[in-house]
Amino acid sequence: AAFLTQVQAGQVAGWSLSWPLGTNKVPCFPSDATVTLESDARARVDSLRAGERILVALADGSLSFDTVSRFSLAQSSVTAHFVRLHLSGAHAEVRMTPTHHLPVGPKCCGRVKMAKDVIHGEIVWLVKGGSLVPSIVHRLSYVVGSGLHNPLMRRGGFPVVDGIVTSSNTAPIVARNSFLVPFVEAVCPNFARLVVAATNPKTMHYIDGVVVEPFRGALAFIALSLASLVAIRRTHFVAMRKRV
Repeated sequence: AAFLTQVQAGQVAGWSLSWPLGTNKVPCFPSDATVTLESDARARVDSLRAGERILVALADGSLSFDTVSRFSLAQSSVTAHFVRLHLSGAHAEVRMTPTHHLPVGPKCCGRVKMAKDVIHGEIVWLVKGGSLVPSIVHRLSYVVGSGLHNPLMRRGGFPVVDGIVTSSNTAPIVARNSFLVPFVEAVCPNFARLVVAATNPKTMHYIDGVVVEPFRGALAFIALSLASLVAIRRTHFVAMRKRV
């Protein structure tokens, strides 16, 4: 009964799709969702490691491969609710938490929506025969699954999950991260996680097994101050080395 509790709704083919009370708001996929590696092999998202390259769509609508960032999220020992999008005539579907994003519309991949806001008849994008092709959302449903995984791409690619193009965030944030993530990973990845802990109220489960609890109050201020100092010193050090 709790699963069917209506807490918010989106219009889907004339009826309301509601998501359950207490739905996990972290944007993720279940453990058994799959991606395509650069070797062309299929892999479950719970087997991914930082540094692996997977198939992605780019902002201009082409296909490429991008590197899984160490800031990707991975948590296997948890159960969560997912939106399942069924596509017309493609025998394809993808499951993601309600707040996960994916590109929609007649052109990929400039406009993205959260899964909970996608409606019946909307265009999403899938990979078929090595190309991106549009497909229509035929039906949406809610399912329970295991695991929460969100592969963050180092260069701003849109991960192809279960054959369907998805997005780790809004299009502007993905574009920003395409510059920010490589810089932060090169300069001060550990202190960047401290910044996240100081500014994000959620516990973060990273792909390398590190779990970072959120900081609060004075501890958050100290963490931000230390992170800023280290970033400045590290950036100066890298700049000096380039001059030598």
